[in-house]
Amino acid sequence: MPEQVISDEKQPAEKPFPWRCPKCRQPAVTRVTMPYRCQRTHNGRIVTVEIPNLAVPRCSNCGEMLFDYTADEQIRATLRTQFGPAKMAAREGPKHRSGRPARSKMESAHNEVVMPTIGERIVEKALAALEAAPEGLRYSDLVRQVMKLDGTFKQNTVHGNVWNLDERFPDRIYKPSRGLFRLTKFRAPDTDQLKDELIPKQPEKFKEEDFYESFADWLVNEVEDCTKAISLGGNRFRDKWGTPDVIGKRESKRSDIIQAPVEIVSAEIKPDVYQLVTAFGQACAYCLFSHKVYLVISNKAPDDEIARIDALCQVFGLGFVLFDSDNPKDPRFAIRARPRYQQPDLFYANRYMRLIEAELFS
Repeated sequence: MPEQVISDEKQPAEKPFPWRCPKCRQPAVTRVTMPYRCQRTHNGRIVTVEIPNLAVPRCSNCGEMLFDYTADEQIRATLRTQFGPAKMAAREGPKHRSGRPARSKMESAHNEVVMPTIGERIVEKALAALEAAPEGLRYSDLVRQVMKLDGTFKQNTVHGNVWNLDERFPDRIYKPSRGLFRLTKFRAPDTDQLKDELIPKQPEKFKEEDFYESFADWLVNEVEDCTKAISLGGNRFRDKWGTPDVIGKRESKRSDIIQAPVEIVSAEIKPDVYQLVTAFGQACAYCLFSHKVYLVISNKAPDDEIARIDALCQVFGLGFVLFDSDNPKDPRFAIRARPRYQQPDLFYANRYMRLIEAELFS
């Protein structure tokens, strides 16, 4: 019986069992030892590899097998043991009967061709897909791209080989945010951000002010957070803390039995993807005099930046909205997070509202 040899190559850290099965979605995958037989291409011919004790993750619920790094390496080691140059020479006899010198063992080993396993082929396609997308691919998009590059793969097998690529190949792949895979070659030095030269350049087709009126209308008629909203911008509040691009109020109708206090709603709109940090800081400053604040940015921003801003808005209670910065006539505002109601400082609220009283409260 051939000895099972595992490569000395450093193996990636393994996620603790049980895993969730990609087929039945049950947390029932554990590593089991079982006999296994498969076929591989070796030296241009199909050979049968028999492994009496393959250690492979398997679902106890549906029987689905997930061939990870350890299982693939065990199969390759067995293939080398059972069908190495010496074993093939013993099986086939001398190749050259015409008097020509037979190849040496070193030459045979050099010319030996071992076809990649399915897992290795999936990783190869995943790397090719990420190479073509410097900004990175989300998990579901990466799976779709791998299957598009090779339609012979089964979807569950792709899931089983893609989900932890960043853990298996940390020197080549990393996650700048949850669920987003990117090649390390595209990472800026000392950060997880995309290199500046790879960020898509946004043409200066439209001005920021082109979106003020449409967002004011969206606040009143779409989400109904305001009963009246106006566009401001510029330096209407006359200080370094900035002026909201859009500001609105929400007040009860005279017919309402219960009259609620007036609420002030402010918004910072930023189509420029290079000024997201500035935009976030300005939106936070508006909390000083507003009950609700929205941060509105272009949907052309990198996915990891959008994910980071989304998380920050939830922490600080800001509303988060994405929009199409190439289409001021139909920006398609899409809300990602609702703003949290908070009590502003009434001193500053009254101070700033006096400057726009005629426009907003008339």
